Amino acid sequence: MRTAAYVGIALLIMALVGCAARPTGDAAIYGKSPQGGTMQEVRNRTGLPNAMRFLGSGEEVWEFNDRRVAWGAWRVVFERDGKVREIVPIRRPEDIARVKTGGASGSEVLELLGEPSGVSFVGQDAVWEYCLADRSRLRVRFGPEKKVVMSEAG
Repeated sequence: MRTAAYVGIALLIMALVGCAARPTGDAAIYGKSPQGGTMQEVRNRTGLPNAMRFLGSGEEVWEFNDRRVAWGAWRVVFERDGKVREIVPIRRPEDIARVKTGGASGSEVLELLGEPSGVSFVGQDAVWEYCLADRSRLRVRFGPEKKVVMSEAG
């Protein structure tokens, strides 16, 4: 009987600790963010990014957008000296809302949502697909003028 009581108490403590350790804010939605204060630290702690590119200012951007980090996606921007300037979640609802039909170009969508998870074609139109934090998918279709002609989640 005592053993059962000890097991019950241990399970209760484990449950309480688990509740206290649950992430909040962006981490609750997007999972654990990339970690580190320099390029080398981010690579050592988080692994290689899914995409790398440079901003016009020369700053390097790494994107993590798969389940190694979370279902959601994160962008890490480095200063020219290799130190982390910012780590932010991307593909947030406010970013998705800014992808306007008829207005956004491919480079604007890339800046807002990051690299797509997949690319396909409908006739001559490119369709970029994104995995979102709520585990739905967003499809962005570009028309002949390379502007968004359709954006739908589902």
